[in-house]
Amino acid sequence: MSQPFHVLDVFSRAAQLPACYWSHENVRGILCLYCASHTYASSTQSDVVLPLSTPISDVNGCKIYEIAIPKNTNVFLHIWNLNRDPSIWGDDAAEWKPERWLAPLPESVEAAKIQGVYANT
Repeated sequence: MSQPFHVLDVFSRAAQLPACYWSHENVRGILCLYCASHTYASSTQSDVVLPLSTPISDVNGCKIYEIAIPKNTNVFLHIWNLNRDPSIWGDDAAEWKPERWLAPLPESVEAAKIQGVYANT
């Protein structure tokens, strides 16, 4: 007959998780590739000027370096694309590679200043 289940056993096992080899790296890899929500929606609380990491061109060919977003504008962030962007994560961005979290992250990831569960650091 099996032992009865005790809630305290769960907490004891959870406390041991950080000691597991690569536990944090696997969790970070999972959250990066298989995020709980693919899109984040919010509304601006004030007028915002959004700087662009790389300039884009308008229909007239003029370079745009920032976008003005008025107060109460709905904004959608596509997290799935952000976490697979090769310009940030490299050519293997869509690959399962928990080892990428073992070494210091590439400068492109640090420079992106992406916020998240682990703030991608």
